[in-house]
Amino acid sequence: MHRALAEIELESGLKVQHRLAVKLVFSNYFGSQRKLRKEHSIYHHLASKHDVEGLLPVYGLFEDTETGTLALIMDDGGSSIRNGVSVPEEQRYVPESLFFSAIYFE
Repeated sequence: MHRALAEIELESGLKVQHRLAVKLVFSNYFGSQRKLRKEHSIYHHLASKHDVEGLLPVYGLFEDTETGTLALIMDDGGSSIRNGVSVPEEQRYVPESLFFSAIYFE
């Protein structure tokens, strides 16, 4: 995952910036492209539901037709827990039913 900054200049001359996250896959090594396409389809499916909260906006899955590189572009949600962000003890518990519904998408 790479962080990016999109900048748009409006007709008024005002520049608007927005933080993005970009996931890149350069080859299909270990099924990487299939996994990124699956991730995109899961985001797309969840976004179609009206009662899902906390889902970051995903702007699309893009493919470079010359190289085959895939890019999933979405809002930057900040640091990942995986990267060492501390979570207060009272927020660490995930109900078992929520956990299992989150990992079984097939």
